[in-house]
Amino acid sequence: MKLDIPLLHKIQIVAHKLRLKSEEILTENFNLSFNDYTFLHVLKNKGKQSQDSLSQIIGITPAGVSNRVQTLSKEEFIKIEVNQENRRKNTITITSKGKNIEQRASKRLSDDFNKSIRTIQNLEDFEIGRA
Repeated sequence: MKLDIPLLHKIQIVAHKLRLKSEEILTENFNLSFNDYTFLHVLKNKGKQSQDSLSQIIGITPAGVSNRVQTLSKEEFIKIEVNQENRRKNTITITSKGKNIEQRASKRLSDDFNKSIRTIQNLEDFEIGRA
């Protein structure tokens, strides 16, 4: 028996499945969280940013930004230029190592996304119980 799921809910299910698949790809292949990837993607495309602006762009708390900055800095994916007067104004830039992993991750995510979209023939296949 097929469930009568409204279109909006079907779209939410597809988006959720794609997000889970993306997180799996990033973790297993690049040892990155989705937030890590998002940081690198923003920095690669928008250039250097303050921690404050990263918080606003990405939509996570300043504490979350600080945590991600420390993690990505240890991996040498980003560089921190410290503002001695106001640490929220530290400037964050992506390194060549960060650009490289972001490009490889983006390619892999794009390929998987395109493959997933091609296999979706009917949104009714995405029932709640299969999420």
